[in-house]
Amino acid sequence: ALMPFLPQMIKEAGPVLRNEGNARACAIGGVEVGLWCVLGYVTQAIGMDMTSPAKGAFIQSLCMVVCPIANGFAGKKVPPQVWAAVVLALMGTGVLEGLGSQILSGQATSIEAGDPWMLGAALGFGLMFARMEHHVVVAGDDPASVFK
Repeated sequence: ALMPFLPQMIKEAGPVLRNEGNARACAIGGVEVGLWCVLGYVTQAIGMDMTSPAKGAFIQSLCMVVCPIANGFAGKKVPPQVWAAVVLALMGTGVLEGLGSQILSGQATSIEAGDPWMLGAALGFGLMFARMEHHVVVAGDDPASVFK
């Protein structure tokens, strides 16, 4: 999977090593975003086997809550409309996944072995998107940036 990108990586290695412009910051940002993505995919793969599909999907949808929380902790202003959208999306996901009936019947109250893994996936993917947003601003118009 790396082969198509190898020529560009070799071409960009010089500016990164010489710290020309923003190249090193772009490279570090790319590695950070990639590591958050790996965390999301690995924990998701582990957790999917050990939890029910409805609970897994609901927990996984929490990644959209992670972005505003992470941005809030980073000092960015999160508009009230975003919080309202997050609440509505979570409620809608819960209804679509049938969690309301599971909670009323007592089935969704137990924590399954895969639930913490799925929460790790939500954190990984949510932080990946939040940090990508940060690095897009840092990269700006740097030629080494692939976020354009």
